[in-house]
Amino acid sequence: MSNTRFGNYAVINAIKHEFEKDPQLNLSFRAPNAADELKVAQYVSRQIPMPGSTPPYRYPNTMEVMMFEIATLYDGSNIENSPTPASVPMSENIMELISTNTSFAAVYSFISCMPLTMLREVWIAMSAAIPGWGPEKKA
Repeated sequence: MSNTRFGNYAVINAIKHEFEKDPQLNLSFRAPNAADELKVAQYVSRQIPMPGSTPPYRYPNTMEVMMFEIATLYDGSNIENSPTPASVPMSENIMELISTNTSFAAVYSFISCMPLTMLREVWIAMSAAIPGWGPEKKA
């Protein structure tokens, strides 16, 4: 039995994803806890006002959910320490992301700068590692 508060149910280690096209770059995400599950469930079920349309609201789209899940479980990356071409816009607070205690907003801003192919790759890796997270698997 594990010596943590939650015994064998505890998942302590972050999952480190190395990118296929650039394996020296990585992004880590942690296993979700109940608060993370609730946060994402509330986000996914929220209604976004759309004045003048019928119905007058919409739900978050797939890309919004992908970015929200990745930002929620973000646990660090070496991307911010890598050289960045001047043509790639990056957040002004990029160096703050070294800490795993970085705010959700700063992480969301950071991943918003990433190419969509990188985000999809992380989201698919998340799906493989954590049941119920990431894109749904097709039957």
